[in-house]
Amino acid sequence: LPDGSLPLTVGGISYGVSLALRILTMVMLTTLLLITTPIEHFVAAMRQVHVPHFIVFIVMTALRFIPTMQHRADQVLDAQRARGARIDEGGMIRRIRAYIPIMVPLITSGIRMSDDLAAAMVNRGYGATPRPTALFTLRAAARDYLAVAAILVALVTAVSLRLMGWWSL
Repeated sequence: LPDGSLPLTVGGISYGVSLALRILTMVMLTTLLLITTPIEHFVAAMRQVHVPHFIVFIVMTALRFIPTMQHRADQVLDAQRARGARIDEGGMIRRIRAYIPIMVPLITSGIRMSDDLAAAMVNRGYGATPRPTALFTLRAAARDYLAVAAILVALVTAVSLRLMGWWSL
C-alpha cells in the first residue's frame, strides 16, 4: 500500500493469483463432477476402488446433506427477512452479525437431522454386515477411455511444459 503498511511485490501478487486460480480450478472441477455424476455412480466408483465403507458412507451422506441444508438455509433466511431482519445491508461486520440468527436454527436443524439419521441407521442394522452389497456395478464405456486418454495427454503436456521452464513463478 502507499503508506508502506502492507508491502506488495510482483512475486507475491503472482503467487496469490496462482493460488486463487488453483483453488478456483479445484472448486470448478469438483462442481462439474458433482453436477454430471449421480451420487449413486460416485458411491459405486468409490466402492470399486476399495475405499473403506465408512468413508463412502460419510461422503455419500455429506453430498446428500448439502442440498437439504441449502434448502433449510433459504427457509431460515426467508423467515428472518419476513421478520424484518436486514441481512444484506451494512458493512462486512454488520452482515456477519446479521447471520448469527440464521446460523443458530440452521445448526440446530443439522444436529436434529444427524440425530434422526443415526437413529434410522441403528434401526436398520447399519454395520451388521462387514461388506454391504452394491446396487449396481459400473462398467467403463468407450467415452470413459477417451476421457482418461485426454486427461493423461493434458497431464503429460502440463508436466512437460513445467519441466521445460514454462508455468513457473
